[in-house]
Amino acid sequence: MPDAGAIYNSVRTLYSQYRTVCLNRKYYGCRLQTIRDWDKVLEISIAIGTSTAIGGWALWRASIGATIWAVVGGLVAVLAVIKPILQLSQEIERYSKLFIGYGDTFSDLENLVDEVGKTENYSGEMDVAFRKTFERLKQLAADDDPQPNQKLVQKCTDEVNREIPVDSLWWPKLAGG
Repeated sequence: MPDAGAIYNSVRTLYSQYRTVCLNRKYYGCRLQTIRDWDKVLEISIAIGTSTAIGGWALWRASIGATIWAVVGGLVAVLAVIKPILQLSQEIERYSKLFIGYGDTFSDLENLVDEVGKTENYSGEMDVAFRKTFERLKQLAADDDPQPNQKLVQKCTDEVNREIPVDSLWWPKLAGG
């Protein structure tokens, strides 16, 4: 039977990963939404700017309208050229994979944390389940943002601290404590 210190350390590691995975799920959900929004704006802009129906409106034939439409046309041409370079669809795919992966992992860890809280114990079976989940986390981490948006990380950290306060989790008693 493991001693209280080993159980405490295992539970601390579990809770740390649980809260970190919650943060990652939130972070990549926000990043995914932002990239999708940008992609939508670019698509709509390009569609409007290349539309002959909109370009044919009488409004654009007036002198100021012609100038505005020429500027819009130029901007749309630039957007159409840079959109493939931005590779937003690849970013959407990567962020989707990370959001789903961290979401699935969070669910697994949440079940494990609930079980630890209900039983007020950290068993060998729980440790095996945690180690399997941790292996999946290492695979997901390979696709993480190399330079995360620190402002967004802080926002997500604050949300995690509100939703899963450390003192709301069960902690094993240490000898003498």
